[in-house]
Amino acid sequence: MASAETARRYERTLEELRAILLNIQQIKSRIIEIEKALKELDKTSDENVYRALGNILLRVSKANITRELNDEKEILNIKLNELERREKLLRDRLKSLERQLGVTRGAPETAG
Repeated sequence: MASAETARRYERTLEELRAILLNIQQIKSRIIEIEKALKELDKTSDENVYRALGNILLRVSKANITRELNDEKEILNIKLNELERREKLLRDRLKSLERQLGVTRGAPETAG
């Protein structure tokens, strides 16, 4: 039955959207953490800072850790843009499937 298959596609798309929204939220949280760390690094005049590695602290160059954090932030922003693009596509697919099913279910809201 076509409507049963459409309903299954709708549910799978909805699950995928929920997973993407969770991933977006996690990436945004990590970006905020990185920005806070970069602000703190900017405040210090020390050339070396300490970085936690498991249960130990390592002394590292402020310039190196700043570069690493900026690189990570850039990569996360690229991932975030891709996930947000994917979110839009999934929302559009859900609208189409809703029209096919004749329902007015609401898709999950974007967090943050």
